[in-house]
Amino acid sequence: MRQIYGLLLLPAVVLAVSAGGDVCTNSTQCSVDTIGSSGTCTFTGNSTSGVCECNARYTGGDCRTERKAKLTAFLLSFFVGAYGGDRFYLGYIGAGVGKLILTLAPCILPYFFCCFLCADPERKRSVLAIALYVLTSCTGLGVVVWWLTDWILILTDQLPDVDGNALYHDM
Repeated sequence: MRQIYGLLLLPAVVLAVSAGGDVCTNSTQCSVDTIGSSGTCTFTGNSTSGVCECNARYTGGDCRTERKAKLTAFLLSFFVGAYGGDRFYLGYIGAGVGKLILTLAPCILPYFFCCFLCADPERKRSVLAIALYVLTSCTGLGVVVWWLTDWILILTDQLPDVDGNALYHDM
């Protein structure tokens, strides 16, 4: 009976190894510290070595990488997502800066052009003024679309952290 049990666990061990599970000889090799365990060492049959299987909150071969929380990512996206807060949290610094610039551009650009437009009242309906209004409108619309897209990506588990780890389901 013991051999059959070992054969039934074999596909799970192969899956864990292919997903990055490290080979272990005791459960302390799959822990963050001695206080709390972040994974267990699963042995198959009479084997002296097993494979680390991480708890839901941790990932990586040795279960030492803590995953980002899905609820935190969504709340950051909801409240400060237009400013890139969700992207900064997930480690996408470049995308966060891009979102921040796109969000602030419609607020800042009119002040740069105001001096030019206000200096000559006849230019208020010039091509530059129309281009400014179109630019700020398109930028603002782009930010809203990106903001809503991030909500959808986070809620449907399509946006991992920068290391490619799935978000921890705490919603």
